[in-house]
This record gives sequence, structure tokens and C-alpha cells, in this order.
Amino acid sequence: MPINQSESSEVLQQTAYEPLPGTSASPSLVTHLQSEPLSHSLLHIAERLNSTSEVDTLLDILIQEAIALIGAQSGCAGLYTPQGMVCHKYFQGKRVLPLEYCWPPNHGLPGWLIVHKVPYLTNDTLSDQQIVHELCLQFGVRSALSIPILDAHNDLLGFFELHNKQGNTGFTSSDQETSLALSHLASIALSNALAFQRLQRANHLLHAEIADRRKAEAALQAGEERFRALIEHSYDVILLSNREGNYFYASPSLERVLGYTPEEFVQLNGFTLIHPDDIPSIAQAFQTLLATPDLSETRQFRGLHKNGSWRWVEATATNLLHEPSVHAIVTNFHDIAERKQAEERQHLLNHVSDLLVSSLDHQLTLQEIAELIVPGLADYCRIAILDEQHQIKEIKVNHIDPRKIALVQALYDQYKDRATTTHGLQRILEQGKAELISIISESQLEWAQQYPELLAIIHALDLQSYMGVPLVAGGKVIGAITFSSIQPHRYYIHDDLSFAQELAHRIALALDNAQLYRETQQARDQLAIILQGVADGIIVYDKNSQIIYANHAAAKLTGFASVQAMMAMLPNTIVAQYEIIDEQGRPFPPSQLPHRRVLAGEHDAQAVIGYREKITRQSEHWSLSKCRPIFDEQGKVVFAIAIIHDITERILVERRKDEFISMASHELKTPLTSLKGFTHVLQRRLAKQGDEQGLTYLAKIDKQVDKLTALITDLLDLSKIHSGKLDYREEYFDLQTLVKETVENVQGTTQTHRLLFEGQTHAQVFGDKDRIGQVLINLLTNAIKYSPQAHKVIVHLSINQEQAIVSVQDFGIGIAQEYQQSIFDRFYQVADPEERTHPGLGIGLYISSEIIRRHRGKLRVESSKGEGSTFSFALPLASLRLSESGTPG
Repeated sequence: MPINQSESSEVLQQTAYEPLPGTSASPSLVTHLQSEPLSHSLLHIAERLNSTSEVDTLLDILIQEAIALIGAQSGCAGLYTPQGMVCHKYFQGKRVLPLEYCWPPNHGLPGWLIVHKVPYLTNDTLSDQQIVHELCLQFGVRSALSIPILDAHNDLLGFFELHNKQGNTGFTSSDQETSLALSHLASIALSNALAFQRLQRANHLLHAEIADRRKAEAALQAGEERFRALIEHSYDVILLSNREGNYFYASPSLERVLGYTPEEFVQLNGFTLIHPDDIPSIAQAFQTLLATPDLSETRQFRGLHKNGSWRWVEATATNLLHEPSVHAIVTNFHDIAERKQAEERQHLLNHVSDLLVSSLDHQLTLQEIAELIVPGLADYCRIAILDEQHQIKEIKVNHIDPRKIALVQALYDQYKDRATTTHGLQRILEQGKAELISIISESQLEWAQQYPELLAIIHALDLQSYMGVPLVAGGKVIGAITFSSIQPHRYYIHDDLSFAQELAHRIALALDNAQLYRETQQARDQLAIILQGVADGIIVYDKNSQIIYANHAAAKLTGFASVQAMMAMLPNTIVAQYEIIDEQGRPFPPSQLPHRRVLAGEHDAQAVIGYREKITRQSEHWSLSKCRPIFDEQGKVVFAIAIIHDITERILVERRKDEFISMASHELKTPLTSLKGFTHVLQRRLAKQGDEQGLTYLAKIDKQVDKLTALITDLLDLSKIHSGKLDYREEYFDLQTLVKETVENVQGTTQTHRLLFEGQTHAQVFGDKDRIGQVLINLLTNAIKYSPQAHKVIVHLSINQEQAIVSVQDFGIGIAQEYQQSIFDRFYQVADPEERTHPGLGIGLYISSEIIRRHRGKLRVESSKGEGSTFSFALPLASLRLSESGTPG
């Protein structure tokens, strides 16, 4: 059984001054043990020895600490038994060797200790007759110090023995004195451990013989004594009463709960201490209890404290009147005042929260809150609210006695403008700090002595305790609440102040939210007026594509007479009543509507959509619809907001422009063909005549004719794309072969750049080989044109499980981030002065993008200004197309 540290210190002091039984302490021993380092070491050893109740572990700790303390090389420790000294281990340095040995009396040094009970020291084991020489030879022992361990009655408990091997490291009398002190410490720890061991054995025997009647009776008697001790020291109150409710026993803990001593309490009838409101339910439960033996009833009620206050308790009474050994109603109860207070305060918080969220009329709400605070938390209270100029605009007052409400108001009127006021509503509003005066004494009212009328009101209100808290929202004081108690037993403490601050926080937050709501509602009304006046249509969809908002322009653009008529329609019904087409006149897939794409996960989406009613077949209308998502706090899309711009007039103008471009391109193509033919005729004639200068001029003419032809071809493709008439001759082909051939062909047209091809994959794709080649040529010529200071372009081909990816990387002027979304638009040219040095119509990337889109891919760009650009596109693998369609066609 371990002892505590203070006991160890006392033992250590005793060891330093008192000899072991049967020995005497010399002055040198006392001086030796009083040395501070040794005292610290012995205290540490005492702590370790008393840290365990296991005997074997204690002996291991003892010998290890003894070896370290004395500086020995090895040793052992053992117990005394009727057969002799028994030891199981031998400690040699860091090694632990088995040693199963028993020394009978007068055999070896441990046997000598049995007879003499005093230490034995020898530094010549070879010639010492008391030594067991075979053990000395086995372990190489030359010096030995054997110390007995005696209990307080001088009875032998055990021993420990220290050894050294070298003859010149013998033990000294100082070692013996230190070892004796250590033996004293070991005696106490070992006595405790052996006592604990005996206690354990006795406990096992008690359980083994529990069936024995006499043992059972003894155990029962011990149990009764323990039970009585348990009752006497129980946290709960234990009561014994007769059937009339008169108590004849009360446990001492009653005084802690209700203030009465047991002797005082048994003179009272229990029903006189129950709150009048609780008596009916308690009386009914008591009658039911009396009628039913062994029945238990649990009730919560208010009990009268000796100081006159009411305390909530929870009691469980059991009818044991029929038990001869008890013959009583046994009641145990405990104080639940804190729990009840927490429940009531939580109920108050919940009620206040419900009031605050159920009404935006805060004047009515604050009056209701004041009625909740009194009497639950205060006997009277005040709630003040500030206006935007930080002036009090209203005060709500409530008092447990309605006749004194005017007196509370008069109190505020008396001190509100006094500079000497140290506490109160005005000070809280000015400083924004909570106040607490647990007990209001006359000394705290000294400042009011000079104001007799004010002091008279304070005394008339009989103020006992006070606290006040500010209402703070957004870091600004918007009001304050004060709580006052006139009851002599209700004094506010810091826990009450913390609750008041939580209550004030909720009220302030609700008032602030109400103000924000009013401001938001006003802003929303203003926004609605603005949105209704916007020329563009605005529609908000929920995650089910249901329209939750639309302005008048949106209703008008979609052919509805009013917003209400539009919002009454189901989403699919609105789409179904129109014939919807894209710019090429093809049917527009409903799944590609911008709001559906955004709700499906796209960050933003836009589309040009043409539509007309299926029934009336009115003229086409065109709109540009742009849509973006609105996310919730978890980052999930909850709404999609679409802006619809009427572009019908623009589309009609573009159509007329496309028709003109198509017609002009056709008209220009015929004379260009003739010009090209005559140029070739002249080249052959001048070649025969050897006119080199003329041939040079004709070559330049031919080159310009080729550029003009390519431009006209692009314009024709542009017109065909826009009208949906661009032809595609689709087939299966090897993409790597096409890319390598195109790179080689373009390389032949430039001497300024090296075109490097990377990647090896014989990917089969399905599409128009010439159109894909057209895209590659456009990307390569752009890469050369826009990297005049560089000398290489890298073409990379890769593949994943679904797509083949082609990228063209240059190291030229690059494209700024703000232009990258627009470079694939028709006729778009970057407004950067550096790029204006490279003229063009801005249709090459548009045509390339449309060709790739037609192949179910997308043309992308990655670029930074001054660091070059990488254009890439991905095409579905032929194997994927085959698995989807089931046929190669």
C-alpha cells in the first residue's frame, strides 16, 4: 500500500535521525544523512519504493536504487520466509540473472542476518567463513555488504546485499550507514506491500468462505457498518419517516442542501417544508406510496431552506414499512437547483428566441421579453434601445409589483443626467461594459447621499442586488438591459451575469437582424424597380430549373403577357412551346440551354438561341443568353441567373452580311482563277525567254493571288459555318500520320522556325481529315507569325483513355488573360498594339474552333503575355465512337 509524498518526507527525516531497531546511530551517521544531495536521493528512492504495492517490483526497485546509490557493481534482494532468506534475481550491471536460492539461518550472509538482524560488511569474501563460496566464485564477488530490512517491531522482513568484484573497491562504513537509511525506507514500503498482499489474500479467503454462515453474518455486519458510513457521507440526503410523514432519521448531508441539522429536521413534519404549489402532487404520490409496499415514487418539488428561500430538489421515496428491519418510508433526495435553474434559463432563452424571430415589431417583442425576465430572472428590469444618433428612443420597464413600474421610471429620470453616477443604465449605454453589484450596501450608495429624492426612490424599491449588460451588435452599443433583485436571498453572481450577457447577445442579434431585414427589404424593393426597368431579360432558376424570378423584359422576350403568367408555367412547358434552333439552323438541344449547363456544374455558359412559336409560326427571335451559378455556403449550386439580350436585329444584319460575303466571295473567285491561270502562262513564256526579273515579279503576284484565294476560301467557309452548310467528309484516319505530314508541309514554307514533333501514338480518329489538317495549318502559321523572335514551334501528340490530344506551342508574344475568352469569336482581333503589327481578319481561329466543335471537341488556349501560347484540341478516339455507335459508320 503506497504512502504519499509527505509521509515519505517524514520517513526520510526519521531515517536521518533515528537508528534502526537494535542499532544505534552515531553522530557521523546523522551528519552524513543530513547532506542535501543524499537527502534528495533518498527522497527520490522513497517515492519510487512507495509507488508500487507489488513485492517483487519493490525488491527490484530497491536493489537497483541501492546499487546506484552506493556505487556497487551487483547485488540482490529477497524476502524472509520461515525456511530462510529467499531471492529470485541477481542484478549485475544492466543484466538480470536468475537466482533461485534460499539461505537458512546462519548460512551465508543472509542466513547470518536472520540470527543477528544487524548489517554484515566484508571486503575479503575468499577468506570469510560466513560466505557461501560457490556463489562468490559463480559471480566473482570480492566485497559484500548485507543489510537486513526490519519492521517497526524489529521483525525481519527481508534483506538486500551489495557486491563488488575488484578487491580495491571495498565497502566503507559510510556505505553501511547510507544502506541502513535505505533499509529504513524499504522497511516502510515493504511493510505496506506485504500488508497489501496479506489483505489481498484475506480478501480471496473471504470470498472463498462466503457461504459459511458465521462469515456471512460477519460480512453482513461489516456491510451494515459500511452502509451506515456511506449514508453518513453520501452526497444525497437520506431520510426515514413514518406513515404520518414525521421523520425520525436524517443524514448529515441535509444541512448542506436545506440548512437544517438532522436534529432540527426530525422535529418537523415534512409537508410543512414543501412549497404550497407542490403539496397537492406530493400528497397524492404519498398516499399512493402508502397503499403499495415496495413502491417507489420520484418527484421534483421546492423545499423550504432554513434561510427562508425555496430550493428545488428531486426525491425518490420507497415504501419499506412492511420490512421489519426498516419499517419506514425511505427517501433520498438531492439538490437540483442548478439543473432546474439551467433548464428554466434555457427555456427563457428559447422563449425569447421564439419571440424575436416571430415578429418584426420589436417594440411589442421587447415588452414581452421584459415580462419574461420578471420574475424569472429579476424582480424588475429595464430595456433601453438607442436610435441612430445614439439617443434613447424607448425604454421598456417591468416590475413584479405593477404599482412600482412608475417608481422604476422615476429612478432613471433622477440619475440619467447626473455626472456623478457610478452605475446604471446611462453608464452602460455610454461605456458599453457590463456591471455587477452582488450586494448593494450603504457604502455603495454614498454618491447618492447628496440627492435625497434619488436615495428615497432606491430605498423604496428595496434594491438588494443589481446587474446590467449592454446590447451590442456589429461592435456598436444599440441598447442595454438592467436586472434588479429585491429578494434577500437572490444575489447575482458572475454566472448570472454570463447568462444575462448571452440573453443580451441574442436580443441584440435579433434587433440587428430585424434592422438589416428592413434595410434589405427596402434595398430589394429598390432593386426590383431597377430590374423591372432593365431592357435585358433576367431570369433566376432554382436547382430544378423552376423559374423563381423574372422581370418584365424576360416575359416579353419569351412571349408572355406578364411575369406572373411566365412563372406559372412549368420549365419544360415553356421550352416545349417553341421551336428552338442554333445559329446554323439546327435544332437546339434542351440540355445545352445555358441555365441547364450551369445547374449541371459549368461555371458559366452562354449561347445564341433562335426561337419561334410552333403554333403561330411567328418570325424568328434571337437572343444571347448568358448564365452563371449562385452557390450556397457549402459551395453547391442552388440557383442559376440568366441574362437574356435580344439580338434579333444583330442576327438579321449578320445574315445580310454573310449573304453579301458569300456572294462577293463567289464573284471574286472566278476572276482570281483566271488571274492564277494567266500568271502561270506568263511564267512559262518568260521562263523560255530567260526573263528572270519578270519571273520574280510574277512569283510575287502568284503568292499574293494564293493569299487572296485562301482569304476568300476562309470567307466562304465562314459563311457556310454560319449557315450550317460547311461540308465534312468524315472517315477513320491515323491522326499521327496527318500531324506529321502537316508539320512537314508547313516546315517547307518557313526558313525562320524549326517545327519539332513530339509524341508517338497511332491513334485512330473519326472525322474530316482535310478539315483537321486545315486547323493544324492555321495553328502552325499563327505560331510562326506571332513568335518573330523565336526559332522553334513544338507540336505534341498524346492520348488518354478517351481522347487524342494535339497541342501547338510557340514562344512568342503571348496573349493577355483578358483577351483569351474572345479570340475564338468571329472577326475578333486583339486590341494590343503589339499584335496589331500582324494583320488579319480574325476569322482563322473562329473557323478552327467551329471545325473542332463539329468533331465533338474544343479548341483551348493557355498563354501568358510575353511567354508564348499553347493551343490544343482533343478528338474522341475511334474506338470510343465504335463502342457508342456499334458500327464504324
